[in-house]
Amino acid sequence: MRLFKSKTKKEHDSKVQLILCYHANSFAAKDVAELIKKESFGFIPAFIETDEEPVEFGDHYISELEGMSSDESDSLMGVGTGVTLSDEQQELEFKIIHPGRKNRPQVIYWTIKDLKVLKSQFLQNLLNHEAFTAGYCADLLDMRLQSEKNIGIYKSYGIKPEFVSTNEYGDKVVDVSKNPGRKKLVQHFWLTSCWKMWFGKKYQELVERDNILGFDKAEIQSYDSFLEVTLYENPFDYSEKKNRAIQQEFRDYIGLDVLERQLR
Repeated sequence: MRLFKSKTKKEHDSKVQLILCYHANSFAAKDVAELIKKESFGFIPAFIETDEEPVEFGDHYISELEGMSSDESDSLMGVGTGVTLSDEQQELEFKIIHPGRKNRPQVIYWTIKDLKVLKSQFLQNLLNHEAFTAGYCADLLDMRLQSEKNIGIYKSYGIKPEFVSTNEYGDKVVDVSKNPGRKKLVQHFWLTSCWKMWFGKKYQELVERDNILGFDKAEIQSYDSFLEVTLYENPFDYSEKKNRAIQQEFRDYIGLDVLERQLR
């Protein structure tokens, strides 16, 4: 699979990334085909990528996914592999992948411009999926930089990191330990605090539903299958002092650092 392509800050403007986590092996190749047929990604797929470089997307790929054997599907959707669909400019994408070891979740990484997608039935169905564990949505660039330690990445965006330290090899790295939106991949899901979050039943086994509902500084919507938490109004106002403060408050309130240690 190709790595995250280098983009300018301008290319990231007005985009958000959704990270939706599911139990391992929740989506087989045929399930991906069904998602593609919904045509609800917020963009028209122009390219598809599996284990090679992106190639032009065509409807015959849907038939190929539907016709895969169990072994072929397991190979395609196994640890470290998956399927990525992207638009003509390869700026917007919908990716399903296993990003870690076998005890880590299967994850959808979804980049969109049109925030109306967040109100779509397509997203609601993904959140109501029986294997859904947790989900997050925030500004695309901030979602990345809150956990990015490579100084060169910041330079490519013309951004000066606030905290810099030296690693064991004597190299300068960005210190992300004070960032309220830093992410950690653990058992069952990613852990982070950000603009909008969804917590499924597995998350609520570890952090009680009433405890989440007790955070009175956010807008919280309660559904049968999940809770939706919105920390502030505009996802692109993440750098405002009051928004960073509530992001940190939620992180501390839930005890994300403790959960990280428990779920490694």
